[in-house]
Amino acid sequence: MSVSFGRKNTKVGFFVDSDLVQKVDNANENILGIGVNVLYPPPPFQHVSNDGSDVTSALQAIITNMSGSTIVLPDGDYGISSTLDCPDNTTLILAYRARLFTTKFLDNILQCKGSVTGTTALSADLPMGSRDGIGVTDASIFSVGDLIMIRDNYRPETNQPTRGEMHYIHAVDASSNTIDIEEPTWDTYQVSQSACIDLITPKQNFRIFGGIFEGLGVGGNQYSGLLIQNVVNFRIVQAKVRKWARRGISVSGSLFGKIDHCYFEDIYDTNPNNNPTGYAIEFSCGTQWSDVVYCSAIRVSKLWDASGSGSGFSRFCNVEHNKVYGANRGGISTHAAASHININDNDIYGSRLAEMGEGHGIFVRGANMTITNNRIYSPAEYGIECQSNGSIGSYNISGNKIYNAGQVGIRVAQRDAETLTIANRIHDINIQDNEVDLCGQDGILVYAFTDTNGAMSNINVHGNTVKHQGTYGIRVAMSTGEIDDGAISDNIVQFVGDSTAGTASIALKPNAGKNISGFLVQGNRCLGSETGILSSDSTHVVGSYVNNNLIKAKVAGVSGFDASQVGTNPTTIA
Repeated sequence: MSVSFGRKNTKVGFFVDSDLVQKVDNANENILGIGVNVLYPPPPFQHVSNDGSDVTSALQAIITNMSGSTIVLPDGDYGISSTLDCPDNTTLILAYRARLFTTKFLDNILQCKGSVTGTTALSADLPMGSRDGIGVTDASIFSVGDLIMIRDNYRPETNQPTRGEMHYIHAVDASSNTIDIEEPTWDTYQVSQSACIDLITPKQNFRIFGGIFEGLGVGGNQYSGLLIQNVVNFRIVQAKVRKWARRGISVSGSLFGKIDHCYFEDIYDTNPNNNPTGYAIEFSCGTQWSDVVYCSAIRVSKLWDASGSGSGFSRFCNVEHNKVYGANRGGISTHAAASHININDNDIYGSRLAEMGEGHGIFVRGANMTITNNRIYSPAEYGIECQSNGSIGSYNISGNKIYNAGQVGIRVAQRDAETLTIANRIHDINIQDNEVDLCGQDGILVYAFTDTNGAMSNINVHGNTVKHQGTYGIRVAMSTGEIDDGAISDNIVQFVGDSTAGTASIALKPNAGKNISGFLVQGNRCLGSETGILSSDSTHVVGSYVNNNLIKAKVAGVSGFDASQVGTNPTTIA
């Protein structure tokens, strides 16, 4: 087998023989010839039994001492009584029915962990976009090519990681105590928030193909099936992970990874109907440039979540082509610890726990998010829920299909961070070409809880088809925040509220003396609600214009706007 790896601390990925994944699907005789068979290892290693007995010591010895080799586990049952620790260059290939199972409660059945080996403080605030001449207290601990995390103590959510990001060092000047990094920083770091840089000594090149990784189910101290922490270049393919209390696979502070074609079931804490913490896959603490693709899950809280409790936001990750059935809290989510995430082409079927306030199809709290071409069926609350996380950023929500959400089809909301508020503002919101049908309240809602650091702005709601909503088709509203500059255009909004009193196809609803300003409402087709296009307060809908909309309504076509803001809108009252 030909396998090549990138050099230490580079960003070069690994390359695997094109038929390696296929071999995992084949019978034992086809995989026994591609690596070290644990049933018949070379001397001096003890053979590993596959009859369900405890094989921890024998298997750990092979993993530790055969680093760089491919280790093969044929079909059978392998009892594990303490966490297996994997060194650099570990490749495990498990036959389809090879099952590693815990014989007692463990934090993890298998782990690959690098470490933080040094820390130095920043000597000055670091603005977003910094790359060269970054001042530190002691640059002598670093070398060119080192992996680092830049972080401080700013925590946008009380139970989420502090701000942080991973980089490679490009140059070191020990005489001036400065370093250069490969890419500009994506966030701001403040000395007043104890800004510092950690030196990471990562593990390299960790791969698992196939197999079953099974815990003991609910209760006990078992955090995740597989733990990947401070690892560069990892891949988990065609693994089945089941019966873990909190996480199936936990990835923390790691780079250049991929989890694909994996299956998860029964990942939950306490019981499957009250499941706040059972994530099939978690990315946390600065995990970057990593993907989750073609995975599926059932009886979990969520398929994928970006969260954690240490330092570092997850960035530049793709979550695509996955399926999740009956998730309790939501199909796919990020907490506050995420930015630049692409969520695309996933199928999400149902979520139960409306009473927890999180029964959503996709829930993201972050900045610079792309949510496209997903299909979401029967979530208890929202189909797609997007919130700010204390960072300035944008949302692109397009091409999604949402059916039968208990409350709102798509909601984008600006809110206060829970501890500190530095730059809590969403701008550049694009909600386009989505299909939203049969939601209990609104089809599409843009909502400003607050404008502590500026109004929501640059909002485009275009080309959506919104049908059979409970109250409003498309609504722009607020609690105490302002909303500026937007267009609601070329949407089809049909049969909202079935003509119930107070319903409208499109509504602009300012509140608390705050303004909705600079909106163009144009080219929409509004059919079947009580009011076609509604303003609830003409004094605080300012600088806006309603024109060339085709309206068929029960009571009014355009209502509540100043006459100067209304153009020609062909209307039929019936």
